[in-house]
Amino acid sequence: DLREDLGLAPPTWGFSASPLIVGDLVIMNLGKMVAFDRETGEQAWVTKENRGHAYSTPAPFELDGRTYLASLCGDGLVIIDGTDGSEIDFYSWGNRLKISPMTPIVIGDRIFVSAGYNHGCTMLRLTDGNLQEVWASNTMRNKMSGCILWEDHLYGFDESILKCIDLDGNEKWRQRGLGTGALSIAGGRIVILDGKGRVIVAKANPTEYVELSRQEVLSGGTFWSTPVLSHGRVYCRSSLGQMACLDFTKSDAGSDSQH
Repeated sequence: DLREDLGLAPPTWGFSASPLIVGDLVIMNLGKMVAFDRETGEQAWVTKENRGHAYSTPAPFELDGRTYLASLCGDGLVIIDGTDGSEIDFYSWGNRLKISPMTPIVIGDRIFVSAGYNHGCTMLRLTDGNLQEVWASNTMRNKMSGCILWEDHLYGFDESILKCIDLDGNEKWRQRGLGTGALSIAGGRIVILDGKGRVIVAKANPTEYVELSRQEVLSGGTFWSTPVLSHGRVYCRSSLGQMACLDFTKSDAGSDSQH
């Protein structure tokens, strides 16, 4: 019982960050971060500070021979030593509603974070254990699903507008009419579950939005879960628990998928 064991009150939307397996540890973001031995379930470490409402899954990364975790919470971004849970640095970046569900994107020594409700995005650099702002912008506001990094560009939903931006925060293109959705990228293709329950395949092209196919798949509820690609099949679900699978193994460029 995480509430009782750690003395934590669940945030508005519950403890909803996904557990993360790193080596022999299972790590959870609960405002505090806690690590358990994945074989025994015994607690390995817990961070000292509670950094606010936590809906974001941490991002593990290596830098200068050390293992770190980047964790986005309601109060900002925290960098944790992955071996003992000690806090390396904290960057205050909380939004009004304390809702920041996207997973930080680590690019070498840089870390990109974004939040919706008109909060925006920022690129930070971790140097000698210190987080420093590289740039900040209102160009990308990830409300539910985070961005995907592909060939030095970020693709994601700015509230309800699908966008591509470069790593300096410059918008390359935008596509309206998809609602608040989620996406994956594989093989140079963007796989989108949009806000209307449609699965859309487009090119991961930084020059322009090029749509290859779209198909109505789900109805009812909301569609914020990331579509998952496995062995040529795309799996998606709604908030009501409805699931669908699309088979792209027989299609060329995703243009004639079978349901």
